Amino acid sequence: METNLSLPLGRQAAEGSTAGLLRDLGEAARGSVGEGAARGCEAGAPLDISFVIPGEPKGKGRHRSRIAKMGDGKQFIANYAPKETVEYENLVRMAASRAMAGRAPSELPVLVELVATCSVPASWSKKKQAAALMGEVMPTGKPDLDNIEKAVMDGMNKIVFRDDAQACRVVKGKRYGERPGVFVRVVELHARSAR
Repeated sequence: METNLSLPLGRQAAEGSTAGLLRDLGEAARGSVGEGAARGCEAGAPLDISFVIPGEPKGKGRHRSRIAKMGDGKQFIANYAPKETVEYENLVRMAASRAMAGRAPSELPVLVELVATCSVPASWSKKKQAAALMGEVMPTGKPDLDNIEKAVMDGMNKIVFRDDAQACRVVKGKRYGERPGVFVRVVELHARSAR
C-alpha cells in the first residue's frame, strides 16, 4: 500500500524486519550524526535532524509527592519530578537545541526514530559480552523503552516540536553497544496538522 508519508529509512528498512530496522538505525547513529544534525536547518527546508544523547539511557521517573508548608503554615501536597529525570531531560534539551541550530520548533506532524544503546555489563563473561554486542543478547532490564521514549520526547518539547503530541510515527529500539547513548532522529512528515 502506497502512502504519501515520508519513509526516512528507505522502503527496505520500513518494510523489513525489526532487527534490520534497528541495524539501519544503529548505522545511522554511528555514521551520519554530524550530517543529520545539519540537514533540514536551512530556512524553509523540511525538518530532518538527528543527534545523540550521550551516556546511559535513562527512563522518565515517576513524579513524587511530599507535604509542603506555605509561609502562613498551611500544608499542601507538592508534586515534583525526580532529580535524575530533570537532569536527563536537560541533557536532551541541550542536544536537541544544538541540532536545531536556532530553528523554530516544528508545527507539523513528525516521525521520531530512537535507538537506546546500553553498555554491556562488565561482570559478564567475554563470550556473553561479545554475544550482546552482536545483538544475540538484548537488554531486557530497566530502563523500559517506553520510559526512555517519554524522557526524550518531553526533553524535545518546545525545542524540536511545539508538543510531543505531534509525533504521529515512532520507531524505537533498545540494544547493547560499546558506547552508551540514545540516537534520535526527527523528520517532518508530508502531512498537515489537525490543528
